[in-house]
Amino acid sequence: MYDLNSVYIAESIEDAVRALKANPDAVIISGGTDILVGLRDGVRAGSDFVSIKDIEELRGIYMDEDKNIHIRPATTFREIIASDIVKKHIPSLITAVIDIGGPQVRNVATIGGNICNGFTTADAPPTLLGLNAVACITGERTYREKSVEDFYVKPEVMDLETGELLTDIVIKREDYEDYKGRYIKYSLRDAMDIAIIGCSVLCKTDGSVIEDIRIPFAAAGPIPLRARGAEQKLAGAEINEELFEGMGRLCLGDVSVITDKRVSKQFREHLVEVLPGRALKAALGIDEDKAVQPL
Repeated sequence: MYDLNSVYIAESIEDAVRALKANPDAVIISGGTDILVGLRDGVRAGSDFVSIKDIEELRGIYMDEDKNIHIRPATTFREIIASDIVKKHIPSLITAVIDIGGPQVRNVATIGGNICNGFTTADAPPTLLGLNAVACITGERTYREKSVEDFYVKPEVMDLETGELLTDIVIKREDYEDYKGRYIKYSLRDAMDIAIIGCSVLCKTDGSVIEDIRIPFAAAGPIPLRARGAEQKLAGAEINEELFEGMGRLCLGDVSVITDKRVSKQFREHLVEVLPGRALKAALGIDEDKAVQPL
């Protein structure tokens, strides 16, 4: 049994917002794959929950008339992997979520939860940062938009006021069109494990030169982050082996890795050096098989 006080099943966005406003300490739950693990370990024990998993307007993926891509927060990873829109336009997101947990987890875990739990090790957020994704936030009488990158306040804390709910994730056409991307993570096990370091590379090229590049990381700081200093230095770089080998070293100045019970700071720094070049090669279709080989 889980130690919880109550679960309110919201029927609409407005209903969920009202419930959250009435109970400021209530916790939002959808797939629950992270929250239920926490409850088992005593995290949020005795809490009240507001379930949004049955709200249809929070599910699904579509493209609007301006060709912006919308991913609703209660959309599961299985639905993302199966989406023709994602496959065609932002396949890098599939490479980020396809190894999250096992099939049972991906059937119920949601992209909104992966963001809003605020974990720096989460796999979907780096790719969303690279896509300049926008978080759409709805309150009782308010609506606002914020970049997913700025949506993070600090570890496990998001920019959500009392009674607010993440209701949409938008990727604008100019942020995915003509870009290629790939996410690679290193974990201690081959599957169903959290990232020691994850790296997503998204780039636009003219075939021989980098026109624009975005290099976000998971677990390279207290929250997901982009190596913006390295991105600026790499714009205009010629695509060659020297680029692949050296781009990771440029990222070291942008990250803040630590030693913990899993691995040392030095090993994480090594991963920061190695993974961006591998991810870029995979994004460009160069030595893709080698890009995911063990270190």
